[in-house]
Amino acid sequence: MKFGELIQRAANGCEQPGCAHAHAQPMYLHANCHPSAATFAVVDGGKLRIECAQCKKVVVEIEP
Repeated sequence: MKFGELIQRAANGCEQPGCAHAHAQPMYLHANCHPSAATFAVVDGGKLRIECAQCKKVVVEIEP
């Protein structure tokens, strides 16, 4: 995902089906696999990757 796409998605709110939460800035990135677990931010090859700290599943990979 490009950085601009992430910013646009944040402006449009959550994409979870059936979500009824109010959506305001800032947007937080949580893993669907373990929502209460921490996340790691990894910079690798010019990309920013957010991973679940518990199972290492990629939450999102962001390109410049």
